[in-house]
Amino acid sequence: MMDTEEKLRRLRAKAEERERVREEQLQNKDSLEAIREVYGLSELELQKLEQEVDAEYAAEQKAEQRQFQHRYGNWSSIKQLLFTAKGRLSRGDFWLAELGVFVVHSLIAASVVTYPVLGVLTLICWLAHINLAIKRCHDRGYSGWFLILGCVPLLQFWPMVELFFLAGENGENRFGPEPIGFDSTNNST
Repeated sequence: MMDTEEKLRRLRAKAEERERVREEQLQNKDSLEAIREVYGLSELELQKLEQEVDAEYAAEQKAEQRQFQHRYGNWSSIKQLLFTAKGRLSRGDFWLAELGVFVVHSLIAASVVTYPVLGVLTLICWLAHINLAIKRCHDRGYSGWFLILGCVPLLQFWPMVELFFLAGENGENRFGPEPIGFDSTNNST
């Protein structure tokens, strides 16, 4: 006759083996029928489970879309990002957008000697730089007029430091909600 401890050990081992087999079946037969068989679900229960999973997936997709919209706000199109002065722009997004505009601007500026028509495109790049800087001013809590300090000797570097290196205001300000950027995990100054 088996003692109680040995019997419990064997029962645990048997239960663990059954669970391992169930998991193996699910991994090997990744189908609704395998799920139904392994968990002993009726057809109706399986349909309800499918509906729940579909509803959860749809909710996740909707949440991801909202997060994308909150993250990029009106900046989901290049036109709105570069050619409007409304809203706020996080420090990281400002760096990325400025880098992109700078590269395009540099390529165009290098071509102006050969193609004078590209001078108009250079002006468009300057407009994009200004709009990005205005949005970044908004994130810091200043109006776009703050950029005028860049024309004042001895004060000309202050706007550059503010825009490129200091974090934006926490929470919503008079220019809109706080942008969610990859650098906004700690948005304190």
